[in-house]
Parts: sequence; structure tokens; C-alpha cells
Amino acid sequence: MNASLSNARYRNPEFRRQRLIGDHSQLSDKRLWKRGHLLHHLDNPPSFNIAIRKTACRLILARISSERKVSAFGKDADAILFLPKHEHNCVNVSHCPHLSGAELINQTAPCLDSLQNTQPTRYPWLDQTSHRHVKPGSDEAIMSRKLFILPALMLLSLDCPVVAQLIDDRAITIHSAEEIAGKRVALIQYIWGNDGFPKNRMPNVVANVTSPVKQLDSVERVDELRVDMAPGLEGLAYHFIPTSPNGVLVVVHHGHACSLDGNPAAPDPGDGISRTIKALVREGYGVLGVFMPHMRPGDCTGGHDKMFEMNTTGSPLKYFLEPTAIGLNYLKSHSAADGFPNYEAFHMVGLSGGGWTTTVYAAIDPTIGCSFPVAGTIPLYLRSGGSVGDREQFEPSFYSIAGYPDLYILGAHGTGRRQVQILDRRDTCCFGEAQHDAKATGMAYADAMREYEGRVRTALQEIGDASFRLEIDESAPGHMISEHAIEDVLLPELKNAR
Repeated sequence: MNASLSNARYRNPEFRRQRLIGDHSQLSDKRLWKRGHLLHHLDNPPSFNIAIRKTACRLILARISSERKVSAFGKDADAILFLPKHEHNCVNVSHCPHLSGAELINQTAPCLDSLQNTQPTRYPWLDQTSHRHVKPGSDEAIMSRKLFILPALMLLSLDCPVVAQLIDDRAITIHSAEEIAGKRVALIQYIWGNDGFPKNRMPNVVANVTSPVKQLDSVERVDELRVDMAPGLEGLAYHFIPTSPNGVLVVVHHGHACSLDGNPAAPDPGDGISRTIKALVREGYGVLGVFMPHMRPGDCTGGHDKMFEMNTTGSPLKYFLEPTAIGLNYLKSHSAADGFPNYEAFHMVGLSGGGWTTTVYAAIDPTIGCSFPVAGTIPLYLRSGGSVGDREQFEPSFYSIAGYPDLYILGAHGTGRRQVQILDRRDTCCFGEAQHDAKATGMAYADAMREYEGRVRTALQEIGDASFRLEIDESAPGHMISEHAIEDVLLPELKNAR
């Protein structure tokens, strides 16, 4: 034990504990480890299993950045496992403010599962791991790296959801316009079963509500659209009507966040959703701002994986798509009756989970002209760590019908249609360079992304009447729709489509 602990003033264990759990944002990795090691010796080892069982499904994972400042998520967490930066990105922090501990663990399960099958003491990065309890002075132990990780992982594997193995969707299975039509029919049948695509359903509309986006100019009014989907499950969207409409509507779909209103400061803070809406209405586009299920004002509970336990006709995937589909039904048919522009074209952009929704919805609804999935998907065979996502992102029974390269083809094919996929290289959540496993794929990040882009473009060239390209955003500092993506990609592409 450290010699300083022999000093008389360290004879009180609680005094030593409080000293060791003080601010550690400026400590080196080595000293972070030492603190965790000493704290372990101050605690009662028999309390370990009790503490871990109590918090097994309420662990929050955080990663120490290159500046070694700690990012922690979840106010009600009992314990935090700090993972220093290393070559394997085991941490998906994008959903942390909204998901339960079990769901957070579900996000990181691929990395955790890999650790279960290794010898932790042989991993250099594990020797730099420290653990800090977030309830200073409690009786629950603060464990050292080697004693904490293996029992915790074993309990997590018992108490928490297990992520399914990702299917290999590398192969493109669509080679003609006829196969595109057949694949689209198969996907709709899977999603809605015998009920079919909800082409006749309408939302409940409340006209002229307070704008959910502050400091929004160039808007005549905002209408609220609510969609009854299942008991306890309601979809929500807002229709932003511009003061100088150009006859085109853009669906702006959010991801795992419960507000359309971001930080108004320029140029790139926040997630970019409010910036996107403001830019579009400024240019005369109508906007339908849509939320994911259980990720909206009044219902920010998340829990997407649990939705797949619902008994329904077709698949619970329909609940992710119906707010857009039913909202568009209304916008295509009620302009004269409800006093808003008669839209002649419809496009779609989405971030994160909204980028995923954009990918899937554009694949099944050819009335979407241009689609812009931002930081929303990459093919499953390239995913690891934070890029695995919630179950809607990898449900095997769905993606065995059409993998992501097939979905890109479906979303891009058709007269006047195009899809521009945007990935943020410095993404802090998913689909960026930090989440890419170059060893597993055998390719550097950009090379791996360009490889599937090239195969999709080649397939579309053979089929004809389509456009697909990938933009790797070098300017975005994180998980967002950047100013560059809006001004240099989105708006010019929409203008060219008119």
C-alpha cells in the first residue's frame, strides 16, 4: 500500500476514501488506476457482490476523453465504469440522457461480450481502468479494475438484454427495377402485414400552436399532428408553414432526443435540427418535424427494444414509420380544407435515429424524392460498438429481406429521386471514425465507407434512373447536422431537384 497511508492522518478509512474520490479530472491514467486500486483496499470485499447485483442493470458507461475529463450520463446511476480511450470503442453515449441502464448496457453489449471471452488482465487498456462510485461515503464498494470487470460482466449478461448477432448484409440482392418493386412489396408486407401501408389513415390536427422551435422567423403558423398508433403510444409531428412557400415540403426527422429546439448560437453547437428547420423555412420549404416513438415532449421514456415485445399485426417497426406516413397522408390531401400550401414534392432529412427512419421510409415510399440520412446508418457488416444501435437498427428478420445496401438502392431509385448519405467523421455517437473497427474490416474508415458507396452506385448504374452518393462531413465536431451539411449539401441538392 502507498506509504503515505501509514501517516496518522490516514488512519481513518472514511477520510482516506474522501481524499481519493476527490476531483480527478487532471490526473494521468496511471494515477487514475492507483486511486481505484487504493479505494478497493479501503472497502469491504464481501460487499462487492451485493453492490454489483444491486446496480447490475443501472451501470452507466463513460469514457475519459483525450483531455481526461469525465463525461457521465444519468442522474440516478448507482455506479459508473470509467473506460479510458483505447482502440476499441465500447461506449455509445448518444442515448445516455434518455435510456435506462439496461438499455445502455444493451448498446455496449458487443464490446462487453467480447471482453467476457478474454483474459482482462492481459489487455493493456484494462490495466489503466479505474472505478469510482458516484455516491461518496456509501457502504457500496469502489472496486479495483480486475475484481470489478469480470463479475460485473457476468451479472450483466444474466440480468440485461443480449444483443443479437448482426447479419452480414454485404451482398446487394437487387439488380433490376422489377426486383426493386418486389422488394418494396415484401418490406411493406413485413412491416404492416395484411393491414398494408396506412395510406388512408389521418392524424389528429391542432392548428396554430406555439412553435416548438424558438426564434423561428419566416413562418406563418405551426400545426400539431398527433398519430394514435397503439395503447400508450402516440406519434407526434409539427407542420411548419412558411410565409413564402415554394410548394415543396421536407420531412425533418429527429432521433433519440425529445425536442426540436436546439442551441441557436452559431455555427455548430447542438444537434442541428433547429438550424435545419430554420434554414428550410427561410428558403420557403414547408417542414414536417417528426419525433421517434417514446422520444417526444411528454413521452421521453425511450425503450425501443421493449417495443419489439408488442403483439401487433406486422412488425413493431411500423410505429417508427407511421408518424411520417400518416402525416404525409394529411399534407397531401388537406391543403385546401386546412389552409396550407398545396405541396407538389416531398423530401426527407433525418439525424441519428431519424437518419435511420429516413433510410427505411425512403426505401418503402417512392413519393420521397430526395432523402438525406445524416449519421443514421451504415451496413451491418461494418458495425461495432456504438454503431450497433437499438433493435430497429439490426432486427435480423427485417434485414434478411433487405440489408442496408439494398435499402439505399430502394431509397435512391426512381425518376427524379436521389439519396445523399451524410456521415460525420468525428461523430461522438456512431458511424464515425472513432466507432470504426479497422482491424475487423481490414480497411480504414473512409476506405470502408467508400467501398460500399461504390458498390451501391455501380448497382444503381446498371438498374438506371437513380442517384446515390456518400458525403463524409469533415467539419462537424460531433453527432449533428452541421452548418456545412445544411448550406453546402442539403439546400443545393433540394434546389437542383426543383
